Amino acid sequence: MRGRLLIVVFPCFFLMVSACDMSGFSSEPARRMIKKKCTICHSSNRIYDQARSAGEWDRVVLRMERHGAFLTDKERAIISNYLKDGYGR
Repeated sequence: MRGRLLIVVFPCFFLMVSACDMSGFSSEPARRMIKKKCTICHSSNRIYDQARSAGEWDRVVLRMERHGAFLTDKERAIISNYLKDGYGR
């Protein structure tokens, strides 16, 4: 009986794990960076409720720097890529 249970449960567990979106785990550093750098002036909803093209996200990040956001080249790339990948159109 126990062997049959494993035969049924294991494939179901495997399907659940493989169907999960694992990208959220790798995006956590970018989300923390956005929280630290961008939500000083506005809420994160203002960022995450947008859908922009890749070029538009690049321009938004550069515009935020002109308004006073301090970003290193690496931070700029991480934030821009995260927004393009997750909130692009």
